[in-house]
Amino acid sequence: ARRQRQMCIRDRLNQVLIRADDSDERTWHVAELVRRSGEAWVAGTEWHGRAAIRVSFSNWTTADDDVDRLVEVLRQSLAATRKAQQE
Repeated sequence: ARRQRQMCIRDRLNQVLIRADDSDERTWHVAELVRRSGEAWVAGTEWHGRAAIRVSFSNWTTADDDVDRLVEVLRQSLAATRKAQQE
């Protein structure tokens, strides 16, 4: 039998949700550190009752380097959050 598929959404979404270590507290803290860095602006949100960091890519000039910088500041912010919570 031939499978039939239907594409419901043809557009790619420009938003990504991220959690830090499956922890609401760490997720909120990482989002705050990213905003403070000035490298990117991210929003805190909730998804299915759990904290998440919302990243939107809404400008046509966004390049791979921009995404790389965001990934790096997310990594640094998570490392700083983990270190602060261990102290």
